[in-house]
Amino acid sequence: MIGYMSNFYCHSTCWALFLLVSHVATQQVPLFNVATLGTTNETFRSNFCELHRQIDSGAIQLRYALKNVKLRPALFRYQLDSKTGRIAEVNPPIAIQILDEIARRAQFEWRDSYSVIDSPDGNQTWGDVLSWSIDTYDLNGDWYLRTTERLADNILFPEYWYDGSLILVKKTVEVGGAFPWNAVFDPFTYGVWLLVLATAFITSISYYAIDYIGRDGDINKMEVSIRESLYQSLLSLTGHYNLDPKQVGNRMIALSTCFFSLIIIAAYTANLASFLVVRNTPAAVINNMQDVIKNDMSVCVLRGATSETFMRERYNTVRLVGKESILDTYLGVDSGDCDMVLTTTGTWDTKKGDIVYNEDCQKEWVGRHVQFIDAGFSLRDSSKLCSSLVRDVFSLHLLEMKLDKTYESIWNTHIANSETNNCQDIEASEDGSDLASLSVKNVGGIFIVHLIALVVSFAITMYNSFQRKRQVELAGTPAHHSRLHTHDSSLESAGSTISQDLSEDNDLPVARTNSLQMEKQMECMESMRKQMEVMQVQLAKLVEAKTE
Repeated sequence: MIGYMSNFYCHSTCWALFLLVSHVATQQVPLFNVATLGTTNETFRSNFCELHRQIDSGAIQLRYALKNVKLRPALFRYQLDSKTGRIAEVNPPIAIQILDEIARRAQFEWRDSYSVIDSPDGNQTWGDVLSWSIDTYDLNGDWYLRTTERLADNILFPEYWYDGSLILVKKTVEVGGAFPWNAVFDPFTYGVWLLVLATAFITSISYYAIDYIGRDGDINKMEVSIRESLYQSLLSLTGHYNLDPKQVGNRMIALSTCFFSLIIIAAYTANLASFLVVRNTPAAVINNMQDVIKNDMSVCVLRGATSETFMRERYNTVRLVGKESILDTYLGVDSGDCDMVLTTTGTWDTKKGDIVYNEDCQKEWVGRHVQFIDAGFSLRDSSKLCSSLVRDVFSLHLLEMKLDKTYESIWNTHIANSETNNCQDIEASEDGSDLASLSVKNVGGIFIVHLIALVVSFAITMYNSFQRKRQVELAGTPAHHSRLHTHDSSLESAGSTISQDLSEDNDLPVARTNSLQMEKQMECMESMRKQMEVMQVQLAKLVEAKTE
């Protein structure tokens, strides 16, 4: 019985251990979890020399040299799901997708034997983390730039799969876009435009009304019709004024209208020119780093990265702003910490459609490549461990992936899945300046001045009309009344009438207008015409009597 119980517990323990191992394997948790760089020389690298000898002897092919091998790559913590701490099941980082495809082709395993490492901290650099990770594990599972310094440091790089070429990304403002059909109206707000049109209509009606009052309602004697007045008032908004008023009130309106048009046209022209200059003047043109230096622009870089070292060695006069992560370098442009970000082509291809990195869709690649650099997985060369075998197997399968378009398909799918910001639905701002259309508050003064001129013109016209009627009443009989009836005194009567009118004119107040004098003269002429008609009739009668 005791032996039976012992066997039972033994089998139960084995089954429990088996289930635990199975659970761990299916969850694909990291085999190693390192918070900081190791302080010892402990290593977990695999020895591939036996496999290398089998390849040399022809026992196995290079293509399948890593079959059933469990590689131990080092992944960064940012490559894992932040919630679960494991590899994301949906759209994992591109490095993991590439590594999965190579593992499928080469038939090796790695998902239950990887390690997790942290980004550099304190005085560490990304190069320090790289050196430690490949000294401790089989390879680094993210991309690193392939530089001559690293090659000289005995670091191996398989076939590249990441475009690490350095480029500049700047936040710009889109100029242009759809045809701005209403751009001609931008200098003024719609309220100002409506007020300008209303002023033109009121001015035309006022001009006509003053002319009507000044002519005592006699339409035949008026200078313009209501249509002509409206046309001339609208025409004055273009800087032309063709009316030549005779009355004082309308002369004041004409003067005020011309001054009003002068101010409105000047304000419109100046603001329109400002809009056109700002909208069509491009920002500083950036083609290369020399342009950045010339325009004294600052550049955000990833602190401790190869890109920062590159900039400090080759362009030591550029103002660099170090950031702790790639995301911080992009957000630094938004916050104004720097004018542009130095990034890689591969990063830009992935992040330009990401709402976190390019929320307003105003970031764009400017200028040419700063430096062409390849990037990919990296590992430490070792003759004792024959690690070059891993490089050769990876390079073989990566080249085949590029030839059969699998590599391109993985990248395109990853970029499409990374797009969380539909920039086509976001309207870019028309300009990045502080230009604003002139409002009623800006130009309201000229409307007030013109309104006062209209009121004064009406007042003067009403006063003149009242004075004219009063003088006519004081003058007594109409000026065209004939005092003589015989043909011998017709010319003398006409002359005396003119003299009498002129003498009466001298007695009138000085406030009498020129229009009253013209009317008096016309009445005198009419009287002379009638006297001549009478003379002709009398002469005809005399001739007829003499003939008889």
